[in-house]
Amino acid sequence: MGHHKELIDVILGIVNSFNSRNNDLQGYWALGVLYRFAKYNNVQSLKFDLLNQIIEPEEANFYQIISEYHSKLDRLLNKKKMNLNCLQSAIITIDFGLYTKHHKKIKNPIGDPYVITGRLIDDRGKIFESIIYGKCRSHNPTQEQQSGRIDQL
Repeated sequence: MGHHKELIDVILGIVNSFNSRNNDLQGYWALGVLYRFAKYNNVQSLKFDLLNQIIEPEEANFYQIISEYHSKLDRLLNKKKMNLNCLQSAIITIDFGLYTKHHKKIKNPIGDPYVITGRLIDDRGKIFESIIYGKCRSHNPTQEQQSGRIDQL
């Protein structure tokens, strides 16, 4: 059995991967697609419950993301000799349009700000959290090149 303190490494890995340009949805950067959905539906925040595989607000097109990150969480825990049963909660939240004191730390100055917060709560109630600040543009397939690693749904 791994040490619970290693859960900080797990959530750091999940959040960094979620923020990565390699986080694709049908060959496009998932954050741009999520931002487009949020703008079109006038929502500021999206919540991904990785344990229960629930997305708020619900959107069928995003179940590929939740499924991939549920599996990634399970793999990362297994590497630490833990499993999903050691967690009460595993949530990724994306808040769009938030300017914070951290906006100057954002490497990419193009687009609108977002904050990704990943939070694990272990079976003892201890919280492990990672936060990333970034900027992105809303997905626009006429201005973006599609990745060669397109996952067919």
